[in-house]
Amino acid sequence: MINSYSLRESMHNSIGGVSSGLYCPFHFEKFIRVCMNPVCSHQNFLCSGCMLDNQEHCRLHKPDLKTINEFIQIAESAYKQLKNKNFKPSDISSSLVAFLNQSEIISERLTSRYYEEIRKIDIEFEFLIKEFSAICYQQRDELKNEVKQQFEQISVNYSYVLDKVRHHYRILSPEEEEEVYPNKDRILYSLESAPGLPELEAMLRKMKSEIAEGFPSSMNKSEESTRKLELRNNLQYLAETVENQIKTHMDYEYVFEKQNASQAYRAKTKTQIQEFFKGVRESIVLPTIIDTQNVNMKDELSLIRPKLKDFDVEDDSALPENSSPPFLHFFKQNTHSLYVFHVPSFAKKNERINTQKIDLNNDFKIPYEHGSVATPQGNLYLIGGQDYKNHFKDCFEFVFSTRTFLRIPSMKKARSNHAVCYMHNNIYVVGGQDSNGFLRECERYDLNSEKWFDIAPLSRGTAGATICGFQNHCLFKFGGIEAKNTYVNLIEKYDVDLNSWIPIQLQTRLTLGVDFSLGESSESAQINRNQILVFGGKFKGNCLSTCFLFDVENSEIKTSPHIKLPFEEFFRSPKSVMVRGGYLVCLSFYMRKIMCFNSQSWSVAN
Repeated sequence: MINSYSLRESMHNSIGGVSSGLYCPFHFEKFIRVCMNPVCSHQNFLCSGCMLDNQEHCRLHKPDLKTINEFIQIAESAYKQLKNKNFKPSDISSSLVAFLNQSEIISERLTSRYYEEIRKIDIEFEFLIKEFSAICYQQRDELKNEVKQQFEQISVNYSYVLDKVRHHYRILSPEEEEEVYPNKDRILYSLESAPGLPELEAMLRKMKSEIAEGFPSSMNKSEESTRKLELRNNLQYLAETVENQIKTHMDYEYVFEKQNASQAYRAKTKTQIQEFFKGVRESIVLPTIIDTQNVNMKDELSLIRPKLKDFDVEDDSALPENSSPPFLHFFKQNTHSLYVFHVPSFAKKNERINTQKIDLNNDFKIPYEHGSVATPQGNLYLIGGQDYKNHFKDCFEFVFSTRTFLRIPSMKKARSNHAVCYMHNNIYVVGGQDSNGFLRECERYDLNSEKWFDIAPLSRGTAGATICGFQNHCLFKFGGIEAKNTYVNLIEKYDVDLNSWIPIQLQTRLTLGVDFSLGESSESAQINRNQILVFGGKFKGNCLSTCFLFDVENSEIKTSPHIKLPFEEFFRSPKSVMVRGGYLVCLSFYMRKIMCFNSQSWSVAN
């Protein structure tokens, strides 16, 4: 435990003194701010470059950002309060220590359940919203078609009226037309230019009255009078018929024509939506929150697992999600061959590994520098790659029954020598290179929607890195190269919720005599709930046999001189590693050997 007084003095000397020793390792600037938020996922100390890179973080944590001097004052105040109370670390009782440890484990368990349930709800509601949107679009189209048909019928009737009027006028001679209706042209023009149905209705009523006035009932019963009387009756009947048709359409109530009807429709739709999602909400079962006030100390402590030791490989059932594939595999480059290795439940010397070679029924050879990954359900995917001239963005799912590839949507960016991994029903592709150089672009393939989505780009273009899913809610990227023989000596964390890559400030705890290098083409896997094992790779042309442990909770790198690979090896493609039965099992790239790690040492299984 660091002495508070020593920390205070070192802070005074390094910040308030003439020569400050607190510099940002990424931007080579002095730290000027400290984030006091206890759940801050970024580094605590920030320089001006860090604040520019993490503007969203600074906006969200603005009340918690303190200057270095304010931070020292807060630390001094806390130190004086403890000193005035004569507090000693030895005053902490063993029961209080046990309770603190228990509370921390309960908090981790609740946090894990929280992320798990939030993701389930997001997936469920995304599906429901798509389904409900499709129903709404269908109802909208049906309503629009119904209104369109009504207006088409009105248009047909309107044309019919004009044709009939013209027909009745055409049966008269020019002299009779002038006698019967002297202003025919003007009236026809008025009918055709009527702005709407009400105006047309008024014009027809006027026509009917004028026709009645032009042909009085007390006419002589000669042949001419009979013909004119018949014409008058026909025109009057036509006007009445048109008037009735217009009234019929005028009485039709369109959904959005009247304000009251529109409001009623919206209110009805809103009620239906609320009832729909009320049923969905009631169908979701959330976990029971632990009541810390009624926790039975003995029962809870009995459920707490013993504290993990460094390099412990937990059983896969203890991890948040069994992300291990059911087999190991590799596609042989520039051939039509697939090799599948069926590993026993855990590596025993007496149990034999079943090796299967599959000749592929495809019309292309496996590209160089491709990526491939198998899901826990046993689905196998081939992603990207290159030949001597081109880089590919093609993606395929392998069908074991027919030994053929089924084409799936292509990546948005062609690439090779990229890092791939599976996590929570998504395949993540990070970095790589194309004909223009090293790539920052990253993307993920959603196995539910069968679509590719862009995710946040890397801070630097990187190829040959290794990535690993952790606790189902973040990725870690280790090393890689950004130019020939230029290494990215950096560990980065991708937060799924924030959609951002965060550099990790390492607290190294290296063993004397053990080299530590973040090279390229390493392999990585989560071996327990706190730690990731990174092993093998290449550095400056040499293959590596070293292994190091990344402690996520403390951002520490740990090594051991006794834990090395059986031989120097690198891991380029595929992502083929599993945690099963307390063993880490992986497939080497060059030697094609199955290597097993049992928390203490490595061995070769074939």
